[in-house]
Amino acid sequence: MARKAQKAKTSAEKLLEQAEGLEALAHLTPLIGLLGKSGREAAQALKGSRGLAAQARELTSLPGRFNAVMRPRGWIAYERMNNEVLRQATELAETGKVAEAEELLVESFDPDSLRFQIASMLAVQAFRPRDHLLQLAAADYEAGRYHAVVPVVLAQIDGIVADVVGRAVFTRTQDIAGKLVAWDSISAQDGGLPDLILLMASPRNRTTESPLEVPFRHGILHGRDLGYANRLVAAKTWAALFSLREWAIKYERGETEAPPVQPPPSLRQTLERMADVERQRRAIEAWRARPESGPLPEGVAPRPGTPEAAMANWLSGWRDRDFEAMESWTQALVRKLGNETVTARLAEMFGHRELARFAIRQVRDAAAAMTEVTSELHFSEGPPVLMTANLVFEDAAGNPLVRGAAQGRWGVNDVSALRQSPLDGNRPAATGDSSDDALAGDHGRSDR
Repeated sequence: MARKAQKAKTSAEKLLEQAEGLEALAHLTPLIGLLGKSGREAAQALKGSRGLAAQARELTSLPGRFNAVMRPRGWIAYERMNNEVLRQATELAETGKVAEAEELLVESFDPDSLRFQIASMLAVQAFRPRDHLLQLAAADYEAGRYHAVVPVVLAQIDGIVADVVGRAVFTRTQDIAGKLVAWDSISAQDGGLPDLILLMASPRNRTTESPLEVPFRHGILHGRDLGYANRLVAAKTWAALFSLREWAIKYERGETEAPPVQPPPSLRQTLERMADVERQRRAIEAWRARPESGPLPEGVAPRPGTPEAAMANWLSGWRDRDFEAMESWTQALVRKLGNETVTARLAEMFGHRELARFAIRQVRDAAAAMTEVTSELHFSEGPPVLMTANLVFEDAAGNPLVRGAAQGRWGVNDVSALRQSPLDGNRPAATGDSSDDALAGDHGRSDR
């Protein structure tokens, strides 16, 4: 009898499988505790695992539940969607409160969220030439000019898909919908992105002035649906654009198919990993954030090993247009893509502006493995901005560690560095040149 081929598990399947496995192992803690120090640490970690499987099932079922009730209204779940908004909207819609669910979703598209999601789209190569148009559309959205927003965003959805797969998505959509699927994706799965695009491509054969509730592409761009200029349709159009992100990234990298199946870890490897998790948990509980700092004193370089030092090195690479150096201070999780890919990505994401000088203005330890660093950036052309980037302490494989671990290093999350806002006129401007000794110091702090 032929053996059934194994299939690689998605992130959701792995999460559920691990949660169920941990619950099963929790019943064996008396025996596991007899397996030496690692066994005792693993047994301690297992004590908190009861109920994990139910939580994992609820979490992994949310996108499908959301799509079932909201896709007919023109919404689907996608990777960058706020998880709490996703949960609340799903629960509201499942109890018949669809209008309240939609209002909650629309409200989530506030100016900061919109700017950040647009910035995160720069990870898609086909999006980058369109960034300036979408920035203009974002300004129109904030000003309530929905008549201008919707056609621009719809056109760019068409163009992005055309650049990725070679065909516009709203031309013979039925033929191309099957390509809008990628393995291990929240949005690009059956019942998600393909069905949303098919809904948006519905024929619209009559002219109507009634307020529209779904961004029907043909009706809007062919002048048949005249009541499209409202906040609800504009928000849904943005959401459709953002739902393309992970699909496009996977398609551009050739990762739409499942990878080879990896052998499952042995029981010993599982217990060692659990013991390591328990050690990390204790370290997290013992960790305390440093006091939040304002502008750091000039004339002293940041202390080596601190997140602010990593931020200064990353910005120095940008200033010097040395994107390989910039890449070396980017998160290891991102660098796993390969140096050439990441270097080119950084050049496209940041190289269109020449950084003249910068100063670190604020440092806030947000978690045991993450610090937010706000820097003031001045360019050779254009107004200055404040940039708030996340720095993560991680090992060489990109796994987060509690700061201070011997095998860890700080890396900049490049997408978070796109979180930029105009410089407040009341905030002191950066002065001096852009040399390292003009950067902020460390206030005598260690990297812990």
